[in-house]
Amino acid sequence: MRSKDTILKGTSMTSTNTLRSALWFRLVGLALLLALPQAAEAKAYLGKITAVSGISVTIAIRKAGVLTFAVLPSARVTLDNKNAPLTALAVGEVVTVNSDDGVTATTVHGHSHQGLAGKITGLTMNSITIKPATGPWKTYAHSATTTTTVDGVASTVGDLRLGQTVTVQSIDGVSATEIAVKTREDYAGTISVVTPSLVSIMFAPSDGRTFAVSPATSVTVNGTASNAAALAVGQFATISSADGAAAVAIAVLPKPAKRK
Repeated sequence: MRSKDTILKGTSMTSTNTLRSALWFRLVGLALLLALPQAAEAKAYLGKITAVSGISVTIAIRKAGVLTFAVLPSARVTLDNKNAPLTALAVGEVVTVNSDDGVTATTVHGHSHQGLAGKITGLTMNSITIKPATGPWKTYAHSATTTTTVDGVASTVGDLRLGQTVTVQSIDGVSATEIAVKTREDYAGTISVVTPSLVSIMFAPSDGRTFAVSPATSVTVNGTASNAAALAVGQFATISSADGAAAVAIAVLPKPAKRK
């Protein structure tokens, strides 16, 4: 007959072996789990469409360059949160592409811009406030991903000034995706008078305007840098002016074809 100590000792050994076995199985299970291929983490890419076809979309991503994604029939495509074919997206639109591998898109979400034009009434390090011609003032958040231009030239928010004319584009009406400032207006017409110090253009037979010309005025003829001496009556030109009186730039272009 076994003693009480022998029975307790045997029970203790059995418990220890059971715990060891359980621990071993857990370690084996963990090792097998780690050995399994891990699913790639999905990543969202926000950019502007530069090319789109029925099977792929190419987007320009700020500070990351241009990426092209294959879009399989299984991928979900939306435009403004509504299902849409990939061909419904257009070059220039902002899009969010989700991809597991950076090559094939799992979802493509297109966003139509909501644009608002007005005068800049407020500027901070992370916001811009504009006063439209009608309606209430509107404030948008801006960040490092916001594209900012002044007269079509890449700029920063630090280049903006109160009172400037601006158009703000936004996907959600809260954050600005694009801020485009225009410091001058363009006037297109046929040159009717030209002297060394001024040029007049006609928009219509009885409607025209005269602009002062100076050595600082930029002149191009069909895209090639030139000077005021190349201007002549009868040429078609676009004149850019900040105040409607002095010409900042004059671009002579081919005359537009007449409508039939």
